[in-house]
Amino acid sequence: MTEAAPPATLEDLLRLGVDDNCLAELDGGLRIYEARGTRWLSSGPSAVQSALRLARPDSPLLPNHLAMALASALVRRPRRVLDLGTGCGVMLRFAASLMEAEEVVGVEAVPAMLAIARDYFSLPVQLRVVVADALEFLRACDAQDLVFCDVFDGSDEPHWLLGRDFCSALAAALAPGGAAAINLLPRSQRQLHDQLREVLDHFRGVGLLKPPGQDNVVLLLSQDQLPDAVRWRDLLEHRLRSPSACAMLLEHLRVIPSPDLRSA
Repeated sequence: MTEAAPPATLEDLLRLGVDDNCLAELDGGLRIYEARGTRWLSSGPSAVQSALRLARPDSPLLPNHLAMALASALVRRPRRVLDLGTGCGVMLRFAASLMEAEEVVGVEAVPAMLAIARDYFSLPVQLRVVVADALEFLRACDAQDLVFCDVFDGSDEPHWLLGRDFCSALAAALAPGGAAAINLLPRSQRQLHDQLREVLDHFRGVGLLKPPGQDNVVLLLSQDQLPDAVRWRDLLEHRLRSPSACAMLLEHLRVIPSPDLRSA
């Protein structure tokens, strides 16, 4: 009998989120599911918070995580990587798989979430995760080549995300040539517009990507201009083990001109 193919889309995971596939029911309505070689964390009947393929746990699976992984192609040698909002550890594992990475640190504000990552998603103990407030840690950290930010307060973004204090701290934390990826879930176009306006005051390169089939928006940030589509694909071939899935997202990437470019 032929083994069923692993789930390929977010819709596949939601369809497979049934009682027969439930490994554990946790506090706060969280559930762990496993089916077809994939394990995922659900926070509701229409929400998948994190997912990984058991055979390739360092390869992002969800579209928003794949979009965040694009930022790694912007950094020539990402030796110091910071993962804010580690959650189940998907982006932390990805960061540790980058060949040049010498120091990879995760930051998770909720101890119970770190326990889920260790107990149900087998996050290796050698991957360092600090239990701390993401903004406070960012303000005090050393220069970083690559920063992933996937921080939520329940189902909402924290009030400080992409505010002036956060953008200033992120810009100061990035080493020359560094880049960042931020996963957002804006409540309205007005909120997203305000966030973009603040980001454009701090970063020259700003890309917006809305993965198909998701309400998430991922921002890719750099102090330099973002590359064109051809250069993106070339960078992905050299950076990622499986660049095709990320490359498919490029058609959804919108580069936002910085104020100085608009006035040139």
